[in-house]
Amino acid sequence: MLLSGTVSAQQNLVTNGTFDLEVPTGGTGGGWTSANLDSGGGWKLVGDNHVFVLNSNGSVQSDPSISQTLTGLSIESQYQIKGEYCNFYGFNWCGDAINPSFGVEIDDSIVLELPYNAQCPSPFEAFFITTATEQTIRFSAERNGLDCDYSIDNIEVILFDIIFKDSFE
Repeated sequence: MLLSGTVSAQQNLVTNGTFDLEVPTGGTGGGWTSANLDSGGGWKLVGDNHVFVLNSNGSVQSDPSISQTLTGLSIESQYQIKGEYCNFYGFNWCGDAINPSFGVEIDDSIVLELPYNAQCPSPFEAFFITTATEQTIRFSAERNGLDCDYSIDNIEVILFDIIFKDSFE
């Protein structure tokens, strides 16, 4: 069970969460490792902003992804993951606006799955309790056999401070 609380100003533990530094397609660089991408996926410039596009061939096994190992975590502490996702190539490729096609994982455990959302960009947030001082965060698209691709941007992971209020005051 996750605890409720408020977020104070914290250092973002993600390297290059705004994707200002290049991230190679199907490789490691710029703080990230990407996998299962085709030519439509990867580091892209949209207007004057860089994003990372999770796109592959839409097969059930494709699930294009990007991951990063977070270090210096406090064991048994709660962290917040937040960012933005956006359907990149249009709803026609999704085929389904109900079932989840975007996912966030910590060490291969799903902490968030979301369906297509017409609002772009769409904010997301999830929480996890750490089990080690290093854990891997992974974002993926085209989940559950759906061909819905997404761009992601403004990724942050911060320690979530727990503030208890004395109920007798």
